[in-house]
Formats: sequence, C-alpha cells, structure tokens
Amino acid sequence: MRGTKLLLGSLFVWFGLVWCVSRMPVGELFTTTWCTYCDDAAYYIDENFPPIEPVSIIVRYEVDEEAPFDDYDATGMNDRVSTYFSGSYGVPNMHIDGTDYGSGPYSTWISTLESRAGTSAPLDISFSDLTEDSVEITLTLEDPAYAGTHQLNVMIIEDSIYYSAPNGQTLFNQIFRSTITNSPYGDNVSLSTVKSPVVRKYALDLHPDWDVNNCFVVAFVQNTSTNEMLQGNRTPLLRPNYMFSVAPKFQTVSSIAEDTTANMNSTITNRGVNDDTYDVYADLLLPGGWTANTYAGGSSFSTFTTLSIVADGSDVISATINSNGISGSGTVRFRISSPNIPDRVDTVEFVLNAG
Repeated sequence: MRGTKLLLGSLFVWFGLVWCVSRMPVGELFTTTWCTYCDDAAYYIDENFPPIEPVSIIVRYEVDEEAPFDDYDATGMNDRVSTYFSGSYGVPNMHIDGTDYGSGPYSTWISTLESRAGTSAPLDISFSDLTEDSVEITLTLEDPAYAGTHQLNVMIIEDSIYYSAPNGQTLFNQIFRSTITNSPYGDNVSLSTVKSPVVRKYALDLHPDWDVNNCFVVAFVQNTSTNEMLQGNRTPLLRPNYMFSVAPKFQTVSSIAEDTTANMNSTITNRGVNDDTYDVYADLLLPGGWTANTYAGGSSFSTFTTLSIVADGSDVISATINSNGISGSGTVRFRISSPNIPDRVDTVEFVLNAG
C-alpha cells in the first residue's frame, strides 16, 4: 500500500511538470555613459556573461539623453524605466525577470541569471518567418495558473557598438535600439488556453546606423500587475549558415608583485545555422623566463588546435600566464577563424602586467 502511494505521488509531480518549459531569464540593466560604476558594470558583464548568453538575456538601456543611444526610440526606453521606477533612481541598476537586484554585486546578477536559466517557465516563446522586414512570434501557454492578459515586449538590441563615452567605456553590448510592437509600451496579449498558440507578427524598421549582423530580436512576456516575467527569448536578426562571435576580446591583469599568475578566458559562440569547427592559433608574446598554458574547450594545446561547436552552442578559450618572478608585460594572443567564413579572423588578447 505504501508503494502505491509513492507511485501516485511521483505521477502527480510528473504531470505537474509537463505544463512547464525551460526558462530563458531576462536581465534589464539601466545605465548611463557618464557613470563610472556603469563602466565597471559593463566590463564585468562583458567578461562574465558570454558563457551563459546562450541560455539567458541581458538588455542594456543607456538612459542618459547626452549619449546617442536614445535617439531611435526614447519612448520605448522610457517605458521600461517607468515599469520599475517612479521619480529618481540610481544607476547602474539591474532587474532580472522583473525583480530588482539593484546596483550589485555584479556577480549576483550573473549568478542569478545562471541559476534561473533552464528552470520551469509557464510560457513558451518561439520565432518564425524572421527576415530583415518582419518577425513572427508564437506564444504558447503551458501552465493554466498563468492564464490571463499579459504584456508582450519585442525589441531590437545590438552588440559591438563602439563609442567613446565620458566614463571611459568604449564597447557597448546588448544595447536597446527600438521596440517593434504596435505600441511602444508593449502589446497586451490574452493567454487563456493551454497549448493554444497566440501568434503576433511585427514589421522590422531597421535604422541604417545599426549593423544588422550584430542585432538581435528579444521578446518577453510580463505580468503588468506584479512585474513577474513569464518567459523571454532572443534570436539573431540575421542567421547565416556560418557565423560566430567572441567575447571578451581584450583582458588585462595588473599586479605589483613580480611573481604573478593570471587566468583569463573568452567565449566563442556559434551563431550560425550549422555546426562549425574553428581554427584556433595561440601566439605567446612573453618576456624571457615567463610561461603560459593555452586551452581550447578545456584541452591544452601549444600553437594550433581546432574547436568544434554546435549551432547555438559555445565553448571557452583560456590562458594561464605566469611571470615566474620576473617583472614586465606579456601577452597571449588568440586568433580564431572558420574555414567557412573567408577573410575573417577574430583576435583575442590577454595581457599580464607584473611588477
């Protein structure tokens, strides 16, 4: 009899879980180009977000009027501000899935995104018929407890924007460009029936200033009463057969000690439709007596190796540099390329300053 009860309990849990799908959490960072701490936050995210970028989302809103980032859709950006704030507020500020995580620690932002990624979500969001002119989005309710009217936000974000900001920041990623819903405040959607798809199609009004190769469409659904995020998703605006990105591309570690060891890493992400194998070269530009170990996908190599990554997947290149008690400055340079993308080589540099 006891065994029967345990079996029924297991069945109950199993049936409860089938309502839910894997979550892609959404982090919304409010920041400015004049705030010194905002530059620090951006640098930390650039270094630590890439490994979890395939399973989570960050959108950065550069809210200061002096910068060029609000020139395209100030109304849409201000709507996201008013979603969480009334009156004055501090920057940088991160909200994750509608919850305020304040000004840090920055490590908490990343660990929260990572821990929420893949947990159960009550809604599925998928993209179809994506062109440079339009995108079709399908919302499928999985949990009847979340039936009701919610807000769908769809926007374009852009990576790899170079701008010399007053706070010293020069590289801007995941930057909000424009909402593409019918209303700049998001569109209300009625999700009333489980497994009954709700489809919305939106035109893509792309500005010539934007590099479409670095743009993404982000969609998320939010409860406007509680700000709870039901689900998010992101897709590249363009999806060629072969495409990759590498981040971060430059890191520096400085130490007053002559005997210093530094570990640095960067993430290669396959953004193409097809699986691909990348050529990875390592150049050691080190003072005499220094040593370095280089790795790709966790495996050690000396000068050259290949790294296979499935579509939408990512893997890590890294280096450990040891000054061995000798002062100076040394660099490990990686060169990454795909045989399927002629004439493109991405460079990553890890620099150690010791003594």
